[in-house]
Order: sequence, then C-alpha cells, then structure tokens
Amino acid sequence: MDNRILIAIIVCIILAVIINIVGKYIRKKYTIKLMKAMMTDEDEFLKLLDSFIVKYLFAPYNREFMRLNNYIARSADKKVKEQISLMEKMRMNRKQHFAVYQTAFQYFITINSESNAKNMQRKMNIFIDENNLDPQMKKSIEMDMKM
Repeated sequence: MDNRILIAIIVCIILAVIINIVGKYIRKKYTIKLMKAMMTDEDEFLKLLDSFIVKYLFAPYNREFMRLNNYIARSADKKVKEQISLMEKMRMNRKQHFAVYQTAFQYFITINSESNAKNMQRKMNIFIDENNLDPQMKKSIEMDMKM
C-alpha cells in the first residue's frame, strides 16, 4: 500500500513538471504569435486575444493591456478611451492600476489631448495619495504635463 502511494505521488510530480514545461512552451509560442499579429494584422491579433487558448494562458489584465497597447499603436483614440474605461473597472493590483493610468497619461500627452491628460493626472494623483506612494511621483507627473 505504501509503495502505491509513493508511486502515485511520484507520477503526480512528474506530470506537474511536464505540464509546467509544456505550458511555458505554449505560452512562449502564443506570445510570439500575438506580437507578429499585432505588427501585421490587427484583426488577427484581436481574434487571437479573444481565443480560448490565449484566455487560458494569459491573465485578463495582460490580455487587456496588450489590447490597449495595440489601440495606442494604431492611434485609435475612441478605442483607447473605451479600453481605459474597461480596464479601470477590472480587478488589478496597485502596480497594474498605476500602469494603466500612466500609459493612458503618456498617450494623451503624445496626442496633445490636454483635457484627457489632466484627467489621468488627477486620477494618478488620487491613486498616489490613497496608496501612500512617493509624493515625488506627483512632481514627476507635473513635469511631464508641462512638457
């Protein structure tokens, strides 16, 4: 009886290692596939992002951030705003939340959309205060806004 349990445990460990290795390989393969599609065919990229396998391999935040970056790269202003709005409602950790605000802020500065940039600046300042982050960050954001 003890040998059977030991064998079962060893088989489970081996299976877990194999699944982990195969998962990493597939994730890498799909990352490359996504990046190629993002550069060449937006429709294919968006279709891949919504596929079952990509939903399984990548966390929702990562998929949606890729989508946001795609819209930014294509200067799809309306889609960028919709994506930011969607992402603000997602469950994210502090770093992820701030990354969305920061990416949006930089985008709006780049396209000279002062009102949207100021809105993101306000949201980042509130976020910095609420999360007791370094107050120097506010000064850095203010300097970016003045450029």
